[in-house]
Amino acid sequence: MKIFMVETGYMDNVAKVCGHHYARLFSKNSRNQVLYVSAPVSPFHLLNFRKFRHILNRFSFWRRGGKRYGSNLLAYVPLTLLPIRDTIFFNSSWVAERSLNFTVPPLEAFLRKHDFLHADALIFNNLLLHKVFHWVEAPVKMYRVEDDLEGFGNIPRALLDIDKDLIRQADVVLTTAHRLTDKARQLRPSDVYYIPNAADFDHFQVQHVRTPREYADIPGPRVIYVGMIDFWFDVPLLRAVASRLSRFSFVVIGPSSINLRALQGIRNIFLLGPRDYQELPAYLHHADVGIIPFKRLPLIEAVNPIKLYEYMAAGLPVVSTEWDEMTRLGSPALIASSADEFASAIQEAYKNREVLCERSVTFARDHTWEKNVQMLYDLIQSYTAKKKGVSQTALP
Repeated sequence: MKIFMVETGYMDNVAKVCGHHYARLFSKNSRNQVLYVSAPVSPFHLLNFRKFRHILNRFSFWRRGGKRYGSNLLAYVPLTLLPIRDTIFFNSSWVAERSLNFTVPPLEAFLRKHDFLHADALIFNNLLLHKVFHWVEAPVKMYRVEDDLEGFGNIPRALLDIDKDLIRQADVVLTTAHRLTDKARQLRPSDVYYIPNAADFDHFQVQHVRTPREYADIPGPRVIYVGMIDFWFDVPLLRAVASRLSRFSFVVIGPSSINLRALQGIRNIFLLGPRDYQELPAYLHHADVGIIPFKRLPLIEAVNPIKLYEYMAAGLPVVSTEWDEMTRLGSPALIASSADEFASAIQEAYKNREVLCERSVTFARDHTWEKNVQMLYDLIQSYTAKKKGVSQTALP
């Protein structure tokens, strides 16, 4: 089966999100050929000195004509001379419609070279590459909706309109949050499926991992956050909670796009920066409580956090701020709506960690990427059969 995935994060990104795991699992089947194309890079990106190394990594995928992972997964980052950006002119409808016409080499030629203008399934999740949705012929075109894009505040209006068009035009719409499902069904009443995020259970369940060397200087009990640190991360909340729980150490791991000066110099907060995905189980297994200190923003109301499942797969009790999707998930996480409640919940989670850890692992075991991929296979099978008008045949 030829599976074409159009994704946001490039394949070697430190943060592993839904598309990375789907591509990995699809490619494990030797009968599949998987093409994974992620957001275009442009010369303008080189002006972002803060993310310069990250940008160079993306350029390497373009320069090499793609990177192979085994024999049946090819990942590629196209280069465009006309990027879609949140600045005057580059955020226009005119640019949105023509950005991929200025790729070097032409992206359509790249797809033709690798025989992916025709595929068995297109799984789409990147509006910057929206033209690809129409270039590729496939019996099943799936559009994955993972965020409420209007909540970002810097998404060009043209892309928001394209998002609505793709929801209407796709054969199948996949959502990761109930609020996203509700919004999609306002545009189309059928063929919308809620598939929440998950974890690589086996990866995070590994036992007897070596204690990270930094932990020698970070006394327990340890409270840990792992993930992207952006405008939704509640810095004042973490600072307030850390001041209330002076005997706890707060470990923060992940790349930051915001100023964390307010957390620097606080005795029991340790900012470790990003860590490789392969290293994360060790940091989690030698911590005591996982936290999700997000602000209650329109964007966050529709977030189904992957870190929740990863924490729980590692056997951690979890404390989170309150928002719509987190409440509706019905997970064993303890929910808090203020600094006092958050601090009390951490103490409760630590005190009752044995019972909560068992519940966490049970919850995570029911939410794995393998189960999600099987649901995708079933949907591909079902919709292919409908279009061809033939009886369904088993897919791997």
